[in-house]
Amino acid sequence: MTATPATTSPAFPWWVRGLAALPLPLLYALFAALAWLVRVAVRFRWRVTVLNLGAKDPIHAIRPPAGSTTPESDLAGLEVLARLNREHAAERPGDTR
Repeated sequence: MTATPATTSPAFPWWVRGLAALPLPLLYALFAALAWLVRVAVRFRWRVTVLNLGAKDPIHAIRPPAGSTTPESDLAGLEVLARLNREHAAERPGDTR
């Protein structure tokens, strides 16, 4: 009879081995605390999201503050964008996207 070599499974990460070494009551307490923290965080984020969506300007980064732009700065921005588009198109002839 020939012996078959034992297959070795890959070692688990250190944190899995550490959790496996803990007693069950401690694991239950640890994961109960983690579940509580997740519940609190999700409730908080839900409230913040609902309040922001109900605001006059829910996404503040879309519009600059009033009076911070001028027609000249808008035109300068459009000119830069047009120049970048032309340079991009020149680097990629035949790209019709």
